[in-house]
Amino acid sequence: MKLAILAALAIVIDFCTAAHAGCATSTCPTDKQLTTTQQATEVTLERRIENALKDLEIFNARAFIVGQQATNAKLERRIENALEDLESATARTFKADQERLNELARKAGIDR
Repeated sequence: MKLAILAALAIVIDFCTAAHAGCATSTCPTDKQLTTTQQATEVTLERRIENALKDLEIFNARAFIVGQQATNAKLERRIENALEDLESATARTFKADQERLNELARKAGIDR
């Protein structure tokens, strides 16, 4: 949203500057011509908008990188949790199988 507003401001300022670019030597009425102060203000505003757009791009890039790192960390945690769950389930299954084997051996009269 901010990017769209800044871009719109840049377009308006650029259009106004282009519309009065040749006012000093043209037939524009004196009251419509930009003063040196107005021109300096517009240049300053243009620079501020350009800097804001650059800052926004940088912040978006940083947020994207942080987002990827956070996603990678979440995935790593999920994988670790899944491996731990698999390991504990395997251990429980082996233990249950061993208990069944021991019970079958006792019923069959086989000493272990």
